[in-house]
Amino acid sequence: MFNNLFGSELDLTVGQFQVSDPLFKRELRLTCSDYYIYKIKQGTSLVDLAYDRRIVFSYEFESGTRGGFKELVFRPNGDESKWYAVALYNYVNLENHLLERVSKDVNSLAVHFGYLLKRNIRLTAEYSHDFNNKYGEFGLGFVTAF
Repeated sequence: MFNNLFGSELDLTVGQFQVSDPLFKRELRLTCSDYYIYKIKQGTSLVDLAYDRRIVFSYEFESGTRGGFKELVFRPNGDESKWYAVALYNYVNLENHLLERVSKDVNSLAVHFGYLLKRNIRLTAEYSHDFNNKYGEFGLGFVTAF
């Protein structure tokens, strides 16, 4: 990564990475619902803030995108908790930009519960609701790693 090339706001990044990594590690999220602000492709660009394998030249411009996410994680006994709860709220407002969704704006809430069965096995349940649509999504599952 090379910042402020030639004394300007121009940056160069080469490799395989998530463009959002300096801001927030997406792969560490607990919910199945994504942080939608990172999935937006500005204008006709093919690049978003999610995972990329490229050479990226970036220059700071006004984007016309407003939004973000708020996440609340509750673990009653801190690191020793067997269960946890997460609430994730996404809001993205776009003005004259293309977005790969049915709706132009994103306004969603996800509620997620998890229970740690073993050190590497976690049960999950999640309800996600997009306020721009009348239907929500519900999921049950488990997460494991060996």
